[in-house]
Amino acid sequence: GTTGSLLQAARVFGIEERGEANKNYLFAKLGYLVGGGMHSAHESLAVASRLGVEYSPGIYDPSLPQTFLTSQYYQRWRELFYDVVVLGRLHWRYNPGVTPSHMNPQLDAHLRAVNNG
Repeated sequence: GTTGSLLQAARVFGIEERGEANKNYLFAKLGYLVGGGMHSAHESLAVASRLGVEYSPGIYDPSLPQTFLTSQYYQRWRELFYDVVVLGRLHWRYNPGVTPSHMNPQLDAHLRAVNNG
């Protein structure tokens, strides 16, 4: 409900279904919903795909705005979470016993140290 409602609000305010403005709006919405622990990126993007956003489960780049894709933050995200960003669903299919990066306590400790130091 929340994802669909927020995307419908975008239409009311004149943001077109396709294009960079929609991707920027969607990216902000993901930051709010995923960052706030309310939904996973997949949950939000799966709903968004029904409303015209390009998304295939486990493939995030087509849904993201160019401002992020060309930023240093994207490069760092891709580097730290390669299994999620690049391999996506392929990682889970062929590496069932491997701890994914976003659940790896060693990487989590490293990120905390880098962000606090």
